[in-house]
Amino acid sequence: MEGVKRGRIKTELNRIGDIVMEDFKVNICGVPHKVFRKEDTFSSDAEHFGEIRYKECEIYLSTGMKPEMENQTLIHEMMHGILFGIGRNDLCHDEVLVQALAQAMTGCFEVKKI
Repeated sequence: MEGVKRGRIKTELNRIGDIVMEDFKVNICGVPHKVFRKEDTFSSDAEHFGEIRYKECEIYLSTGMKPEMENQTLIHEMMHGILFGIGRNDLCHDEVLVQALAQAMTGCFEVKKI
């Protein structure tokens, strides 16, 4: 796709609100994390679309999601990483809290035509 370079995240201006992602890195609390897409083998739970591996500094996203869902899943996994990174291990596995934060943050980054 024109304008997309490996290792970067870029907003495509011709599709308002879509973020096109290739395998890339994100910084979580100053630590680079590699982000990969892979076939969904995370769990039998139909609600499980991603995974963060704290020790390896890696995030895995399920393939085949719509861009909006992929964005929310990435932010969800990043929220796990942020809580872990600030030393709140007691909260980083709290799926209700992490999902609420992810939904709030996803809404902050939406681009809407006025």
